[in-house]
Amino acid sequence: KGYLAIELLQPVHAAWIHGIGYYKYNTYQKIATEYWDDLCAWIAGKRKSYLLDYLKPLINKYTNANHSCPYTGLLFAKADNISAQKFVIPQILPAGRYKVEFYVTEGRS
Repeated sequence: KGYLAIELLQPVHAAWIHGIGYYKYNTYQKIATEYWDDLCAWIAGKRKSYLLDYLKPLINKYTNANHSCPYTGLLFAKADNISAQKFVIPQILPAGRYKVEFYVTEGRS
């Protein structure tokens, strides 16, 4: 319940996070922008990221993704008792229903 575990059988030397935003107008429509960030460079302190810096307390508290690449072995995230209030950001978009999809890949493609 509320737990994701991945066993990495080979070292992961590069990890990118890709986010896509959607706004609901009858169906969810893709917002014109996408988000890419180099997780390995950010964790190693080689790159700044406003979004990842904002989420860092949650990443540290709910995952074991707290060291630089390469990653091997067990990688986990737990989602028990995370309040939606943790994700409240200043209102910059019109009120409505939104969703965000996040993918983690080994390359930016």
